[in-house]
Amino acid sequence: MNINDLISRLDYYFIEGGIYFFSDVFMTLDNRYFLFHKAHPPSPLFIFPIEGERPNFNDLVFYNDCLAYLHDVPFIFYSSTNSKGSPFKPIIQSPGYSKAYATTAQYHSNIHEIFSLITNFKINGYIPFLWEKAYERKININLRSKYLRAFKEIRLYSMALKQLDPFVEFLCYYRIIESVAGNNGKEWIRDNLNNTLQFNFGFLEVYDTSFPANLAQTDNKRRLNLFSVYKRRARSRINNLNKDLNGVSIQKYLYNTIRCGIAHGKDEVVTYDYSANLEDVAKDLFVIKLLARYAIESTIVQ
Repeated sequence: MNINDLISRLDYYFIEGGIYFFSDVFMTLDNRYFLFHKAHPPSPLFIFPIEGERPNFNDLVFYNDCLAYLHDVPFIFYSSTNSKGSPFKPIIQSPGYSKAYATTAQYHSNIHEIFSLITNFKINGYIPFLWEKAYERKININLRSKYLRAFKEIRLYSMALKQLDPFVEFLCYYRIIESVAGNNGKEWIRDNLNNTLQFNFGFLEVYDTSFPANLAQTDNKRRLNLFSVYKRRARSRINNLNKDLNGVSIQKYLYNTIRCGIAHGKDEVVTYDYSANLEDVAKDLFVIKLLARYAIESTIVQ
């Protein structure tokens, strides 16, 4: 493929929040799509089919959500010719502002800034692009054979990553457990909590926001696995809950107290109190997040 043909096909691309690319990327997904990124000057992460002119919409959704799940940062895809602008119509229709706000480019630029802020707020760092070999040569990554069976749950996880409010993020993760369990998920949590804490989620490297300024100081001893941090915080939260719940099980607390307390407005409502409730749910996120990932991983290997 010559460069002019390549440029003519760069329409659809992914907008992500918090991924760092060391170099150019030119790789394939499932031998069906190209992924292309130019590091200098930086470009978006483009996707286009190996055969045909335009990508299939369902494929775009699938790859978007898989990339979000695998990097644990929010993703959304965009087309310079086919994407719609903002779904919101500003209340104040001032000249210029409302027009700019409604354009697809401006809307998705704003989304990129929001996603980056969400990632920075949650982890205060960058996630390096997973497939480092793609910097050196063209590689192919098979995602469909592994992740397609968990498509619905991965979409729910991708939605959770877009949330800044801990209450909403918690509900998004809990829906994954309900989806896999086929019920309220309490028995599933009871049966899988210890498995989740023992499970090897792999290595997802994270750099602090001073990267790449501190790159020269980064070696194997300093490498930080995001999943290890999640597990440490989840274990700490569970230990504290076991001390404080007066015999109430973890699964009952997560479902009856938190999930139902957030989702319903009748009894024992969990409100946004800017204090204890908010802090508790923020800590619970590490538990429910890993449970959701374990539910997805368990679905994948079935």
